[in-house]
Amino acid sequence: MEDDSGTGSTSLSTDLRMHMDVSLVDYALTRHFCTKTIDSGGTQKAWPAGMYCIYKKNQCPSGMKDGFIKWDDEDTPNKDGNDKHGILPDGEFGTTDGNDLDTKISYCCNDQGDWKQSIELPVNELFYLLPHQSKNCQRVKGALSTLEHITYDTEDSNNHDALQGSHAYKDDVNGLPTIYYCYYK
Repeated sequence: MEDDSGTGSTSLSTDLRMHMDVSLVDYALTRHFCTKTIDSGGTQKAWPAGMYCIYKKNQCPSGMKDGFIKWDDEDTPNKDGNDKHGILPDGEFGTTDGNDLDTKISYCCNDQGDWKQSIELPVNELFYLLPHQSKNCQRVKGALSTLEHITYDTEDSNNHDALQGSHAYKDDVNGLPTIYYCYYK
């Protein structure tokens, strides 16, 4: 993810401390992702019906629909200064071989239930879900949720931000895309 000074600016949730491994220094936003890459064996349970999204890695789980959000990163002064390392969700993260790829993150979303109806998920570890179709956090049995957000500064002129399919809830704050994250403990 990348941000430059333009007419807007990237911002993080300020009302509460962000639980996410994220930092914003001199207009540079650094995000870290936790992505499951190893099958734990045994039978995989289906994700419960609800109203939430997860990051896409390879195929969406049964019953979930895919989609993406694309940020048209600022072109100057950092010239799409995205950098990537490690295991990431599906998408495009910055300039590769001189191509302007900006930032595109893919999601798998469940819209088969209501966010107000509690679902059962393993709660022995802290985790995130992304809200879908509204900024309401899916209720999860045995867990408390905190709504967090990041407002991204995107290209000011000839902007090509885009949405497709099922994706995390996106709002606009002062014309800038804001993505919400539900932290569960």
